[in-house]
Amino acid sequence: MATFPILFAHRGASGYEYENTITSFDKGIELGANGIETDCWALIDGSVAVHHDKFISRSGKSPILISKITKSEISAISLPNGDSVPLIDEVFSRYQYLKDLDGNLIQFSIDLQDTKVGLILAPIIEDFNLENRVYLCSENLNVLAKVRKSHPKIMLIASNIRKLVLKPKFPSVQNLHSLNIDAINLQAKNVTPHLCMRIRVHGYKVFIWDLHTRESLEKGLDFNPAAIYTDYPDIAVQVINQKMINNSS
Repeated sequence: MATFPILFAHRGASGYEYENTITSFDKGIELGANGIETDCWALIDGSVAVHHDKFISRSGKSPILISKITKSEISAISLPNGDSVPLIDEVFSRYQYLKDLDGNLIQFSIDLQDTKVGLILAPIIEDFNLENRVYLCSENLNVLAKVRKSHPKIMLIASNIRKLVLKPKFPSVQNLHSLNIDAINLQAKNVTPHLCMRIRVHGYKVFIWDLHTRESLEKGLDFNPAAIYTDYPDIAVQVINQKMINNSS
């Protein structure tokens, strides 16, 4: 029986609005997403900024490493849509009690873009009492291990580890069990029934990212993932609803 997955708006509704901005996150929820996906970097002063790329552009100046600037410096940078770069505290404060169109509290998926940001993020998540609504995601298992060691209740996602999953000794290889991860996040083009079976038989959830067209959403949802990521939440809602109708008929 298919179930309704977490629908993460990838960098917000980034198919319609400038990515990783409050405007984009608001749009994603407006279009039916029940989750927000974003990316985080640690700033030089220990703050956490929401941004995807390693460098950030500044008007009239050369791009600068985002990890080399402060909270006050990044707040002065205007993005192409006029928004400022959000800090994760702002994002959590805005959406902590916000509910989706079905009345469920919004969930979060955060890509850890450097090696230390997870250790800074985890206590912030705990301060906001969001341990059961925020997933920290990385393809670097060493990064996840560091977070897990210090914060046993934080939810973790291992991303892009298809080759590891297919090894005969999975998940004992690299001691994946010790990470106590909740899900494995697969790129849509790599998903197969065998891969999903290998993941689920060991108790992990299947998440699928890179579902940005109606066709890819239809194919991806056939694997009954626990969560999906898309730039177009409205199209995803349409496809999900149609599949739910088909399954009930």
